[in-house]
Amino acid sequence: MTFQGPHAAYMRTQQREEHDLGDAHNLVSITLTEFLRSLSILNSEVDLSHEVRNRHLARSFTALYILQDSLDFDKGGDIALNLFRIYEFTRQQLLAYGRREKVDLSVPHRAMSEILDAWNAIGQE
Repeated sequence: MTFQGPHAAYMRTQQREEHDLGDAHNLVSITLTEFLRSLSILNSEVDLSHEVRNRHLARSFTALYILQDSLDFDKGGDIALNLFRIYEFTRQQLLAYGRREKVDLSVPHRAMSEILDAWNAIGQE
């Protein structure tokens, strides 16, 4: 049995899986998954370094912009509008977190988790 130090464990968590980005449904699913991963890290009780905190904030904002840009308000109607509102609420929470205001990121995390579950259920139909 070999011992792998904390650095090796951290590096394993930073490795990316290869994803099929050709499928739009899959791209949204991956974006939501990666967003939730970064949001979980930001919401953890661990004291994050400045670099790690900023990297996951940037990833979270990028994911939100991708999700907002993927909305089709013509075809999506009220659903697209409601998703946009949730994404915008989440963005505002992240901005407050970035300003080091006291923010409970578990609220947007729960909402986005529900969206991912629903999105994945649609993909299985």
